[in-house]
Amino acid sequence: MKFDGSFSLDAPINKVYTTLIDPKIMAKGLPDLEDLEVIDADHFKAKFKIGILHIKGSVNMDFIIKEKTVNQGATLVVQGTGLQSTIELQTKFSLNEIEKQKTMLNWEAEANIKGLLSGIGSKMLEIRGKKQIEEIIESLKKEFEN
Repeated sequence: MKFDGSFSLDAPINKVYTTLIDPKIMAKGLPDLEDLEVIDADHFKAKFKIGILHIKGSVNMDFIIKEKTVNQGATLVVQGTGLQSTIELQTKFSLNEIEKQKTMLNWEAEANIKGLLSGIGSKMLEIRGKKQIEEIIESLKKEFEN
């Protein structure tokens, strides 16, 4: 599954960048997060509650932030297991200053799901993925409303 998009944030590019690479700040907007463990600046682990149709339980995920270019972008690589499934996710973002206090965030994500969760069907997973992305974007926008 592939997703992409872009949106603007009312914040300077350096503040957007430091927020996006800070797991503690970003964790506030992650849907269904049960637990977060920050290993170091580029590695963290999280546990998520999953509930799709008749499949319910938790998934453990390992996150690595790679290819960081200050105030320009980064890549987030995620590997997860749980519910007799494996999840691989790669998300990239790039930033562009559109005004002194306004930043355009462009992003793309690709997810690969195998096992029990893949049996749900791609359309159902796509709908769920889009809903979670919308929640993350709204949370991120609220982070900069201050």
